[in-house]
Formats: sequence, C-alpha cells, structure tokens
Amino acid sequence: MRKLIAPFALVFFYSVLNAQSYIGFGADNFNGVHGVLFNPANIADSRTKVDVNLASASLFALNNYYEINYWDWLTKKDADFDQLSSAVGIDRDNYGFVNADVLGPSVMITLNEKHSVALTTRARSITNANNINGEVINYFDEEGLDNDLPLFVTGVNSSAVSNNWTEVGATYARVLKNTKVRFMKAGISLKYLFGIASTNITLDNVSALGGANELFFVGNGGYTYSGSIDAGDRDGIPFSTGDDFDFNLRTRGVGIDLGFVYEYRPRHRSNVSREHVKEQLVIRHVSTYKYKLGISILDIGAITYASVQKAYTGTTVSKNELLTGNYFDDIEPLFNPEGPRIVNNKFSLPTRLRAEFDYKVKDRFYVNAVTNLTLVSRENAQANRHATQFSLSPRYETKWFSMYSPITVSVYGGVQWGAGFRLGPLFMGSGSLFSRAIDRETRSFDVYAGLKIPFYHKTPRREEDDDHIEQKNRCKNCRRGQLKSPPKYSEGGKG
Repeated sequence: MRKLIAPFALVFFYSVLNAQSYIGFGADNFNGVHGVLFNPANIADSRTKVDVNLASASLFALNNYYEINYWDWLTKKDADFDQLSSAVGIDRDNYGFVNADVLGPSVMITLNEKHSVALTTRARSITNANNINGEVINYFDEEGLDNDLPLFVTGVNSSAVSNNWTEVGATYARVLKNTKVRFMKAGISLKYLFGIASTNITLDNVSALGGANELFFVGNGGYTYSGSIDAGDRDGIPFSTGDDFDFNLRTRGVGIDLGFVYEYRPRHRSNVSREHVKEQLVIRHVSTYKYKLGISILDIGAITYASVQKAYTGTTVSKNELLTGNYFDDIEPLFNPEGPRIVNNKFSLPTRLRAEFDYKVKDRFYVNAVTNLTLVSRENAQANRHATQFSLSPRYETKWFSMYSPITVSVYGGVQWGAGFRLGPLFMGSGSLFSRAIDRETRSFDVYAGLKIPFYHKTPRREEDDDHIEQKNRCKNCRRGQLKSPPKYSEGGKG
C-alpha cells in the first residue's frame, strides 16, 4: 500500500495545483453524471443507475491583490466593497483567476455491471490575469486620471487571457478488470466545442509616466479578439452591430478527456445482501473499496477562431482624451496606427492532469485528497491555466444524503474552509463558507448548486415464483411438510 500511496503524495504536495469546480461534491460516489467532469472512468460501475442533471453551476474566483471580509459583504444589508476590502498587492505583481462552469441537461446511464455511457451539455468561461502591476491597479482604483495622481512604472510584462465556449460531450466507460479485491476501470469523453469568444492582451516591457495633462507610454503590446465572427468583419470591436454570431465552422473544435480508476476492495462481499448470501446478489449502491486512486487528463484539444489581431506601440495620450473619448474610435488608433488584421487563431483548452486519492475511514466516512497538474506553459498566450490549488475533504456519504467539508489551499488565494451537501436531487456548497474561522480576510471565493433526478440501484428482494402463487391459491389444504416452490431473485423493491 505504501508503494501505491507514495507517488500520489508527491503529486499532491509538490506539483503545480489547479482550481476545481464543485469543490467537495466531485468526490461523492453518488454524483452521477457530474463524475465525468473530473474523470470519465467514474461512471463505470457507478453507484447510480441513471442520473439526469437538470441544471447546475459552479463559480470560483481568486486574486492576490484584494482581501475582503466577504461574509460581512454577503450578509450585511449596507455592506460596501470599498469599506470591507483592502489592497494588499500594491507593491508586487498580481494574479487573478475566474472559472465559471455550467452543466446543462445531461444524462448518465449504467448499461450493466461493466459498461456505462453519458451525454453532457456544458458552458464554460475561464479568465486569467498574470503579472498585473499593483501600482497600475491602485492608480485606476484611486481614480488617478480624475485626481491627477502621479504614475511611474517601468518594465511591465503582463497578460490577460479569457476563453468562453460551450461543449457537447459523449462519454463511454467500462470495467477493465475485477478480481474482487482489485478493481480497475477506464473511460473516455469526446467533446464537440463551440467557441463563443476569446480575448488576450499582452504588454511587453512597457513603461508609463503620468504627467500633469498627459500619459507617456513606452514599449509594445498586443490585443487579439476571437469569436464567432465573420472573417470579413474588420472593425475588431467585440460584439459590435456588424458581428455575425452564427457559430460558423471557424469557431469550433474537438476536446478529449481520458480517465483511469483503481480500487482496492479487501471486503468485496460487504455489499452482498445478507438475505441472499448463497446467491451472491450484490447491493450495487454500496461502495466496497478501502481506497481509490484516480488519474485523468482533462481538456485535451483546441478551438479554432477567425481572430482580429492588433499590435500596440508606445505613444502619448492626453488624460482628457482617456476620460472622455471612445476607446475603439479615439484611443485605440493611437496605439494601433496600422489597424487590425484577421488571422486564424487556435486557442488551446486548459489541459491538466488530475490526481485523486479517496480513503474509506469507516462505514460511511471518507477522506478525499485531489489536485491537478497543469500541462499548459505559462508562456502560451493562447491558452488558459487553472489556478494553483489543493483540497482535502472529509465527508459522510449515503445513498440519499452526503455532507462534506473541504479545506483548500490556493497559491494566490490562501486557505479556505467550506462545506457542502447532497440531499437526493439537490446539492449545493461553497469551498470558502467558513474561511472566516481561519482567516478574517480572504482572497478566494466559490459557490455551486445544482438540481438533478437520480435513480439509484435497488436492493435485491425475494419474489415468490408464479407457479407457487398459483399452487397456493389452488391448494388450500396441502399436506403438512409439503415442499414449497423455490423462490427466485431479481432486482426490485425499495432501496
């Protein structure tokens, strides 16, 4: 066991970690179709027979510039963001991350003991801000243009990347090996991607000096807007009247998820019905593993766009023009005198390696540890990266009810402590609900909720044979000691 756990421990604590959706709920053995979002192998030999997602959503955000007492901000009627927040990143480069994930109508079906399938619809949005100079943020935060505040920054190398898309996915998972004690399964998801819009902005060795009436900029930069726009549209203004949002072939792509799960089941008979030991009828909504190891590679692929690309160069701009002028009509042409050009742009998905270790402490109590290793280079300006993160989540789990309390460590968001639950068709939670108990100020926030229709595997029950029923009805005075017809077994009845 130590040989198996050691490599995972190294991954958990020494790798680059990534932000998750549905923190805590992802470990639930009864999460049904949501299992494919984390590892497509999860749905094979699922504890759920059929699971229909009606609607669910997750939002995660963090930054290391602002700290906020978000509990007071959410609960107090007259709460003001400026009063409850404080800027702590003025003297450094700052990072920000937002991940919005909506799962639309989706279904998972367990075909038999070995095979399962799922169909999912999903909308996603991921935004990264990298190396944002704290003095620049503070300058605009304090309304430096209106108040004629001084500005002097040099050597700024910053970038911001955002990608928004929808996807339709088909998942197949099957059991590879089952020796009772050792159990293995694998799965694959193929996703058809529809790009909505992507944007990236880069600043390369930019310096800025704020004078009495003007701002002086030196250096280079770039701006690329990609969306479901017509290639002949050359104004480059996002969502302008002339843009054609027809989801044409230039804004589509393909994605793949791969997954593998290993379970160690020393008490593989613990889910056999006590009334049917001889027949070995299995109660399939009972988990028998002592520990589970899962590995998946998620979001392999890219979306191809027809993109509007602009190259920026340093120039001088009056403060009055910045305050009163239209950005696209008056200001941007000063930085981009050559105008925009149309290019084919391939935007890579936020590919990552996800590792999970789930340990059954006793009966219905579990402890789950999960992390992700990004496979996208920080230098890739045409791709998102997930925020660095690690979660440890104890949970109580039954067929109709689960409760979990994840503790999450984020590289830029600090430590968060949250809670969540699943009650039949409803689940909700937040990975930062109790963060105030650890740290009064927080730089990270997340929340999720969903509604689904689960159909769980039923407990096997005894049924009388039809012939026996007919005999019983026909023979009222059977001889004492006469043997009854043997019973037959099937799945049915109440679980």
